[in-house]
Amino acid sequence: MRRTMIYNIRLIPLLVLLFCVVATDCFSQDDIHPIDLSYKQCLEVDSNYTMVGTVECINRAWVEWEIEMNHYYTLLADTLSTETAEILKKSQDTWVEHFENECDFINVFYHLEMNERNFDERAEFGLYMVRERALKLRKQYEYLIEY
Repeated sequence: MRRTMIYNIRLIPLLVLLFCVVATDCFSQDDIHPIDLSYKQCLEVDSNYTMVGTVECINRAWVEWEIEMNHYYTLLADTLSTETAEILKKSQDTWVEHFENECDFINVFYHLEMNERNFDERAEFGLYMVRERALKLRKQYEYLIEY
């Protein structure tokens, strides 16, 4: 029973990851981002079939996506005109504030309303927000240099 429950919990991140990869038009169906692949492989390691292991995989992917987001933010800002780069900076600052507010809400929600359960879901929430922003910045940068 316990092993089955762990497998059911383990399916949630994989299903969310699958949805995110399918739902985004940044990649073809055959092309999975290396960070997503690394995250999926991390989750598949037997020793990570625990809450601690899952959260460690999530945190590793989160850091990698933050690096990716910052990389494309810098590339995009350096490529844009000064005026447009200032607007991008405001946009990024607004996004960071929104991100922090959302994470605060999710932490309070799971802490108070869910009796401190679902640590992995809390962590994944932030991971997917950062992932989405990184992919958006990458797409904008690639579009800009194409034309």
